[in-house]
Amino acid sequence: MGIGAELIAVWALKAFREEEERQHVMVDRRPLNTIQAELIERHSISQEDLERGMRFLMERRFVTVVQHEGKKIVGTTVAGQDWLRSEKARLLPQRLKALMKVQHRLREQDCPVARACGLTQEELATLANEGLIQVVFFKDEGPDLDRYRVETILPEGHSILSNAHVDELSAPPETNSDLLLFISHSARDQALAKALVELLRSALNIPPDQIRCSSVNGYRFPGGASVDDELRREVQSSKAFIALVTPSSIKSVYVLFELAGRWHGKLHLLPILGAGAGPEVLEGPLKALNALSCDDPAQVHQMIDELATVLDITQRIKVSAYYDGTLKLVAASKRGGVSASGQDGADKGAADAELPPPGEAAGESLPEAFMRSVSSGVSRAGQRARAVNCVNNLKQIGLAARTWALDHGDVLPASFQEMQLELGTSKILKCPAGNGSEYRILSPGASTAEPSLVYGHCPVHNHVLLTDGSVQKLGARRIAVKDGKWRMPR
Repeated sequence: MGIGAELIAVWALKAFREEEERQHVMVDRRPLNTIQAELIERHSISQEDLERGMRFLMERRFVTVVQHEGKKIVGTTVAGQDWLRSEKARLLPQRLKALMKVQHRLREQDCPVARACGLTQEELATLANEGLIQVVFFKDEGPDLDRYRVETILPEGHSILSNAHVDELSAPPETNSDLLLFISHSARDQALAKALVELLRSALNIPPDQIRCSSVNGYRFPGGASVDDELRREVQSSKAFIALVTPSSIKSVYVLFELAGRWHGKLHLLPILGAGAGPEVLEGPLKALNALSCDDPAQVHQMIDELATVLDITQRIKVSAYYDGTLKLVAASKRGGVSASGQDGADKGAADAELPPPGEAAGESLPEAFMRSVSSGVSRAGQRARAVNCVNNLKQIGLAARTWALDHGDVLPASFQEMQLELGTSKILKCPAGNGSEYRILSPGASTAEPSLVYGHCPVHNHVLLTDGSVQKLGARRIAVKDGKWRMPR
């Protein structure tokens, strides 16, 4: 379970403060490494996690470390003590909210799994490690939210709950009050929506009850719910919002209303193009939004990274872990994403009104439009497609390299072999137009802190991959070599 540096810093600072109160004289205090070992065991965190928390404290001068008789002694500063009081106060509502969800579930069920309590990975870790709830091991496989059952709320947890208002404790949590993600789509794109949901579940480990995708089983509205009322509330309250933009969804009245409500509220809105739709289908204010495509694996990975940021998901999952899901999403998009029923709005109880198809509105039949597109030149289209695929390959390589760098001091790998897990496949290491020509790494071991460095190169299209993950067409320009590093010309 990923734990934030601030939370670890709170645990460490609290332990240091307790040691100060136990031994007022600095020379009588236990050494720093002894207290750190206790923190690792007590909270089940790694040495790397603890070091992140210590860096957080040291950079802000919340603690001081002195050398005395060959051992390091730590002390808290006035600024650190003030921050501890404010941080504990800030975190208390989060603990209370999570405990209330557990309390409500325990009233309905004995020993529920953590997921049934509506807890996130971090909430489960925090409540268990701080001794607020008692959890028991349930099974060996699967995510932690399914492997542990919540047995009871411990005395310290009851102490936090007792300080809350009585009316807050007696009221059950609102339905889906913690909805993280709303996916707006047409039910005609059920297969595409299902592939998208499954990808996001595997990549970000979002609990199913915190996702609304109304045409996909397991993510529909509750039975007996007022769909329009729930729809209005969840469109406004969800933390992240994906608009699955396809030829079907742009003709759906429900989808258009959902987009308008989200845009009017100035809330997070991420358009995802699929089933052949291009950015030109976005009109009005939505045209200003940058849309990503389901057809491009690199853009799919970008979508996942951006959603992780919006949803405050700190646990990094390797690209290889959801590579299959990415391929399924791309395949579903290229098939058109049509469900077996082919009926739009079936889950809402009524069919959506449809706007005239673009071809008919222009007075052009679909066969005529098809013949016009074919006559544009198959050969040139194929060349452009291969060039686009080359750019996508390099972007995917760049994403894999930057993901690898997160665990290696922000230094990019020296070879493709080093990041094979992040790549997921070796097929993207060759240019699709180069008869087997492989991409080259020009700056092995480059730092992500230098975005102008050239990391990779395609000898066929003369595309270059920069250390910031972007891809450029070099054209007639020449790469400058300085201090043994390849740089883009100014």
